[in-house]
Amino acid sequence: MRYTFFILFYFLGLLPVNSGAIDQTNTFSNITIIHKDSVLKTNEGYIFGIMVDLKEGWKTYWKNPGDSGSKPTLTSENMQKIKTLKILYPTPNSFMDSGIQTIGYENQVIFPVLIKFGKGIESITERLKFTYLICEKICIPVEKDFILNININEISA
Repeated sequence: MRYTFFILFYFLGLLPVNSGAIDQTNTFSNITIIHKDSVLKTNEGYIFGIMVDLKEGWKTYWKNPGDSGSKPTLTSENMQKIKTLKILYPTPNSFMDSGIQTIGYENQVIFPVLIKFGKGIESITERLKFTYLICEKICIPVEKDFILNININEISA
């Protein structure tokens, strides 16, 4: 599994940001969904990425955010075709803010996402919702909807 993460981050680092990606912006962060041509096939399923760019001074959280904060989540409106949808969190940093320890990310983070299809499913067009919390002196919850299109017949191993 560790090998898969190294390949993913290397692969995603080589991609132009605007190639096959959906950009969604708010005032303090920008998220890019890296999919379609950049989905990786693994023994465990398929992996795509959610890249979060944060403005200076802002951060987002890990799966266990520490004393405060909220972990990022990814949900689907319709899980009939999807067997598994799981964020694979990269190694976080620890922060002290006003005497409170939090665990998360600043500047930029790519959240790899493992997706497995139900039996016999070869393609999906699925509306997903990524929810995350960004904080500086205040915290703001952010929700981004996006459409993920995957055809496993068009993916090379």
